[in-house]
Amino acid sequence: MFSHDTYKCIEEMLKRHEGVKRKPYRCTKNKLTIGCGRNIEDNGLRPEEIDFMLQNDIGDISHFLFINYPWFAVLDPVRQAALVDMAFCLGATKYQKFRKMNHALSQQRYLKAADELLDSRFAIQTGSRALELAQMIRTGKWIDD
Repeated sequence: MFSHDTYKCIEEMLKRHEGVKRKPYRCTKNKLTIGCGRNIEDNGLRPEEIDFMLQNDIGDISHFLFINYPWFAVLDPVRQAALVDMAFCLGATKYQKFRKMNHALSQQRYLKAADELLDSRFAIQTGSRALELAQMIRTGKWIDD
């Protein structure tokens, strides 16, 4: 393969020629592209790239929950996982609108919290996902596949 120095020169040249974009865009051939000219429309992502992005996203949403909801740290791992899943799906801004659910969770009122989750547009839109998350919040137990 290339020497380290040659690889770095190629990398810098491609960044200069292709540009570096953090968000998807259409290239000159109208293909959905991201990063440094990655044609994701035709090439997609490798499994390890998907895993890397998912790990970063889980870290980001977990950090949001730990920082904004002090009681999150004392929840058991199952309930934490349910909230990470929910916040991941909704995004931080929309997750914050679940005030009644979060208040119930802060008081360890898990049945009430699960009911509040199910009494939402999120539950209607996500169906079985919301049912599974509510069950995890209600019981503190993992759902068997």
